[in-house]
Amino acid sequence: MDFPFKVTQEAGTYQFLHIKVNPDNRTITDSNLQLQVYLTLARKLSLGLNCYALVPYSPIIVELWPQSVKVSYRYRLLVDDFNGMGIDRGFQPVNNNTPEMALVALKDLKTLRSISEDSLGEYASEVSIFLLHPGRLLALTNLLRAEVAPFMPRFLQNNELFIHLTCGKAQGYYDGILIRSLTDVSQQINGAIQLTQTGNLL
Repeated sequence: MDFPFKVTQEAGTYQFLHIKVNPDNRTITDSNLQLQVYLTLARKLSLGLNCYALVPYSPIIVELWPQSVKVSYRYRLLVDDFNGMGIDRGFQPVNNNTPEMALVALKDLKTLRSISEDSLGEYASEVSIFLLHPGRLLALTNLLRAEVAPFMPRFLQNNELFIHLTCGKAQGYYDGILIRSLTDVSQQINGAIQLTQTGNLL
């Protein structure tokens, strides 16, 4: 199949963007299946890297990951523009009108499947994933608690990845996956796709 990502270079990083328009009869089951495909693809890209996830803070998160920490930013990728082009807003400060966010360290991306759909967003399930070299948790925590919004080109190191996933649960909310890296990882992404049972969901 054709490479399903639009590839651009922006602000010092390569950006790989995939957006998928949902049918009118989209169900929560469909949304969950799409999320599993995205998570599986991200897991294939995580080999040799430590995984961290940025998710809405909740009692469920604290129960599953007692060592989770609250942070000051959330990532915004708008894929509900009805044109399927996507608007990358980047990291936005958490405020009174947005949910609190938590950073969790994951032994395996599959553990995100234990989070209920409701915990990841009302109209779309969203999760941001950092795939980093060992020993970078403190630097990531400081980045997400700083007064200045995180800037990925300055933070990412070679072979590290930032991935943002969103899966719509309401009409007009599309599915999308954004991958950012310092280098062109098209071959790695394509290889991960070949190893993933996508079921035509890419």
